[in-house]
Amino acid sequence: MPHLLWIDNVKADAGSPQIATTRARDGNVIANVFTVVANMLGRRQSKSPAHADIGTAYLKYDSIEDWMVGENIPMGFIKEPDPVLRDHYIDQYGALRRHLYAKHVAMLLPKEQRAILNSCHPSQSHRFAKEAEPYCRLLLEHLKSLGAEVARVELGWYHMDRIVLTVITPEQLDKDRLRELPWLFRGFEIKYMNQSSDQPISK
Repeated sequence: MPHLLWIDNVKADAGSPQIATTRARDGNVIANVFTVVANMLGRRQSKSPAHADIGTAYLKYDSIEDWMVGENIPMGFIKEPDPVLRDHYIDQYGALRRHLYAKHVAMLLPKEQRAILNSCHPSQSHRFAKEAEPYCRLLLEHLKSLGAEVARVELGWYHMDRIVLTVITPEQLDKDRLRELPWLFRGFEIKYMNQSSDQPISK
């Protein structure tokens, strides 16, 4: 997944050689970052005989749920029998998720953005499990502040060496309640799971 960064302005004594060096270094980083942002948010999917150009109009949606409603996407689109239409749905779904993640990262703390850019954010590898653990408590506190009933939050080990935050709820969440809860937190993806189920619910 592409990464991007947003750096706050350096606020310190302009005459300090150390700050001058920092500004020069951060200036180079910022120049690279804006290129990444432009490419990521404006990127179109490449055409191929099996994949038509999916455009960018679907990127106006603020969530996967809004996209499905707005574009009349069927719930089981991944099992769509028409292979061309199925690929169209899947391509839009993947591109919208990347777009929403990019917007999420743009709002993170500079330290977390730098970690994502440098591929050392706790969500980016199973070997960062120790560093990821504190985010379970932070997410639990955040969800409780939203009035959500949560039994616990634990690390989830997923393919492509990813760590996600798995939220265990005491009762099954209905569709409307699930839409109110975040699916991204501090650079992590969130999965919701009922205590009596062994299958996570993806947003």
